[in-house]
Amino acid sequence: MTNRVLFIGQVWPEPASSAAGYRILQLMRAFAIHNYEVHFATAAEPTQRSADLHQEGVVTHRIALNSSTFQELVKVLDPRVVVYDRYYTEEQFSWRVREVSASIIHVLDTEDLHFLRADRDETSNPEKVAEVRNRELASIYRSDLSLIISSFEQRYLSEFLQISGDLLAYLPFWQENYQAEPNQFENTADFYFIGNLSHKPNTTAVHTLARIWPEIKLRLPQAELFIYGNYVPQALLKYHSPEQGFHLAGAFDKPLDTLRAHRILLAPLSFGAGLKGKIYEAMLYGIPFVSTAIGVEGFELTEPNEVTADDDTNFVLKAVALYSDADLWNRASRNLQSDFEMQFGTSQYIDDFFKQLNKVIAKLELHRRRNPVGDILRQQAFSAAKYLSKYIEQKNR
Repeated sequence: MTNRVLFIGQVWPEPASSAAGYRILQLMRAFAIHNYEVHFATAAEPTQRSADLHQEGVVTHRIALNSSTFQELVKVLDPRVVVYDRYYTEEQFSWRVREVSASIIHVLDTEDLHFLRADRDETSNPEKVAEVRNRELASIYRSDLSLIISSFEQRYLSEFLQISGDLLAYLPFWQENYQAEPNQFENTADFYFIGNLSHKPNTTAVHTLARIWPEIKLRLPQAELFIYGNYVPQALLKYHSPEQGFHLAGAFDKPLDTLRAHRILLAPLSFGAGLKGKIYEAMLYGIPFVSTAIGVEGFELTEPNEVTADDDTNFVLKAVALYSDADLWNRASRNLQSDFEMQFGTSQYIDDFFKQLNKVIAKLELHRRRNPVGDILRQQAFSAAKYLSKYIEQKNR
């Protein structure tokens, strides 16, 4: 019998655009290594930045929202596991998967806790935050396993919200066969920021950088700041000022290790959740950074005070100090690569996940009986989503 996994994506993965795109591609590769035939389905159109999944050996499928043709696809594929890309994908499709077979394992890839990010955004509507929290937690309870990318979020769910560890699988990014390559202070220059610029925490961070950059530039007249990212919103275009050393440089279309030519990552993230891909990449390449407590959440750092600041004044001072002091820069670079190797330079977490997944597969009925809240939510969601979706399907005919 062929073990198949079906990934259902909200969009086609864009690993060069966002950490979420990189994450789902990592998961597909992990399932392939563990002898699964990997399938990916989405209702979205691919873009020029989408990963070439066929090159990865992934079979792709176009699906439609609110259409029973999806059940027909599931019947044909007969997957052992279905992985949902975030909670709203689980809401849309999990009841249809259950309608086909009760023995399929449901895995939710949270990416990050959306309700936590929304709660930290000062502009969020409290009622909307509560709605997102309830929907996301319901999705976690309905799923057989939920992938949690941040150690902080794992603790938050298990200790504060008292969700059973049987339902949660801590699975951060990982880098197999990692070998640190020392960087040299004298081979670097300038600051950078990188990220999907349509993502609100990144957009807000660029606004912050525009506010504090004149102070950094005053102290470091030769320094430049390069903002890399796809999907630049109109509101950021006004900051492009090469004469002031502030560059909206567009997509970073070079190999990621060429980021090592930059001396410092600046990431003043005031809200967010999960693991920040930009911090992960900086640690991977030994690039010192200045970020915030939110920015480094989930990263267990040896010297967090060297690289974090939560107010403009300290942020500027630490950026200038790291940029100017070779000894400080070299120490930070070594510490970050050492921290990276300890946390992410291992396949331990992916091995642990597949052990946990196989345990669920072997004792699925018992696993679900231990989660009565999930059983209640599955039944309620199945009825509500089913009839609403069928109504929309009939209306669209």
